[in-house]
Amino acid sequence: MKAIVLTSYRDKHTRKVHTAGDKVTLTPERHAELSALGYVSTEEAPAKKESKPGAKRKTKEDKTAKDTK
Repeated sequence: MKAIVLTSYRDKHTRKVHTAGDKVTLTPERHAELSALGYVSTEEAPAKKESKPGAKRKTKEDKTAKDTK
């Protein structure tokens, strides 16, 4: 399970220091332990913006045509 380090800590199993902002891979059990203590957060993929097919930007002509109706 991938996680992002929120607060720097030294891993008790590997003795490696992880600083805030690092991305780490953890077992689900270890992730649960560290997230309960507030050291890591689940890494979330950024949301993709999906454009609507056929959507177009409004132009000045569209706006003026709407105003004249």
